[in-house]
Amino acid sequence: MSGAKCTTVSMPSEEAQRLREQARRADSAEAQRRVLEKQNRQRAQREKDLQAKIARNETRYEQHVRRLGKDMQNLERESRAALDRQKKDFQQKIKETVIQQQNYTDRRISQLDQKIQHDLAEQRQEYRTLVQQQKQHFDQALQEQGQLLQNNILQLKNSIDSRLQREEDIAQTWAETLAEEIRYIDESYRHRQFAPGEWNTLQERAQLIESNRQQHLFQAAIATAQEAYLQARQLRDRLELIEMQWDSAWQLAQESTTAALLLIDEHQLIDYLLENNETFQLEVNFWSQNAWQALKERVKSLSNQLNNDQASLSQTELEHIQAMADSAQEELRTLVENAKEALLSSIHRRDMQEMIAEKLAELGYRPIDSTYEQDDFRQAYHLKMENGNQEQIVTIVTPDKRNFANQLSINFYDRSPNEAVRGERLETIRQELQEQGLSVGPMQCEKGYEIGNAPEQRKDFNQLRQKATQQSQQTPQNKP
Repeated sequence: MSGAKCTTVSMPSEEAQRLREQARRADSAEAQRRVLEKQNRQRAQREKDLQAKIARNETRYEQHVRRLGKDMQNLERESRAALDRQKKDFQQKIKETVIQQQNYTDRRISQLDQKIQHDLAEQRQEYRTLVQQQKQHFDQALQEQGQLLQNNILQLKNSIDSRLQREEDIAQTWAETLAEEIRYIDESYRHRQFAPGEWNTLQERAQLIESNRQQHLFQAAIATAQEAYLQARQLRDRLELIEMQWDSAWQLAQESTTAALLLIDEHQLIDYLLENNETFQLEVNFWSQNAWQALKERVKSLSNQLNNDQASLSQTELEHIQAMADSAQEELRTLVENAKEALLSSIHRRDMQEMIAEKLAELGYRPIDSTYEQDDFRQAYHLKMENGNQEQIVTIVTPDKRNFANQLSINFYDRSPNEAVRGERLETIRQELQEQGLSVGPMQCEKGYEIGNAPEQRKDFNQLRQKATQQSQQTPQNKP
């Protein structure tokens, strides 16, 4: 009989599922509270920053109005009132979107140790729908404001014409009004980011107007200034709404990235509790083969983009960052679940060897050595036993690609190989594993070892540990 036999040993799917479900996070409620508190602090800071920005903008706007002539102040106040009404409705839509996103995040946090439910996906779709409605409202608001501006500028033209008789004075008034509008846009809005080149075009038109005035071409200067002023006001209103929408997208992206980072950090080291009150600690990065660290670095990169590249990010890029952060939260759940299963599978490999050791002990064998390959608990578990005749059996339980499934290798080292005795040993091991509820496949001879003993190097446990010396200096170990 072969000196090296191998087979597949697996846990029934029902038992594997029971084992997965019974392992619950010991500090689930406390972990949820920690993450929610940190997330709410982040939200409060973002809201504080937003209100401070609004206050600064309002101060700049009042200073701008005071620099305008009386005719222009009336127009500005009237146009501003109309835009404020539109902004109020627009901001309400934005607020609804942000609240939906926050609710979505809160529910994600409250499911730290649960499967994602279908209604959560529905809620995600609801706030995506609100985002789309926000975009439609944005376009409608721009159209309405543009028509109002055209009507108000026509009224302003009539007011200035009736007040000033000389064309030179009218041209000067329009030129000064345009110059103030151009200055205000440059100081108050991110036109280089959201409307590149348009402000420069207005500057060029202002220079043309000044040239016409110098040449006493006042009618040309007036016509150009009126047209340029309308363009400047439309640009300003468009920038106003674009920035509101961009700020909303930035808030949503921040909500997702901060939540993802908080959740990732909270899932770095997890204490689990089993039904029998047994506990085990899961170091997620180790058991996920460094996937946890890679995920954190990826999300941290997204966060850095949000905080450091605001001047260059488009709204589409913000939406992409948000989607990537949301996806990272999904990925984290899968990653943690797989890491937990990897650890449970490692414990299962050790338990299998204990079952084998107990049965072989009844046949006169005693354990003389055992180790995980390379002292890495994610790898194969090796057991060496010896009887009174100094004959040895080395069993190796190697993880399969499927969790809770393993390759079992049984290696004989006998002075006088006896086919009948080896057959009895194999059957004893098979029966014990089956009695413990495991599924055992057919025993197969390893090619090349159909007769005689198994390979000698499999007895050399010192070699396994020597390989581990360098590994342990590089990778933290998380003993199951």
